[in-house]
Amino acid sequence: FWCVPPGSWASGEGEEDHEETEEERRAMRAAAFPVEAVEGTTLTDVAKFGDGEGSSTLGEYIECACSGVMACSTCHVVVDPEWFERVGKPEEAEEDMLDLAYSPRPT
Repeated sequence: FWCVPPGSWASGEGEEDHEETEEERRAMRAAAFPVEAVEGTTLTDVAKFGDGEGSSTLGEYIECACSGVMACSTCHVVVDPEWFERVGKPEEAEEDMLDLAYSPRPT
């Protein structure tokens, strides 16, 4: 999968219905880096224990203050709308964490 560093996201902060412009999407794609992972592996495990391309860089960006047990909302993962359908909607526990997150995004 591809990871976009947080500083490269189109902000949209304070704008609930902000949609990225094509220019913003191009800039985010240019900053993205590939991360190799086995399907079904959590992002926390990829960041901490992965040995594939990009896993150590991912580890620099994902705080995982709760060690990946979905108890803190520090991971700030935003899924590209093109992939959102593939990963599925958040489960109830994920929705509860999103309620605590700073400036959550629809995806």
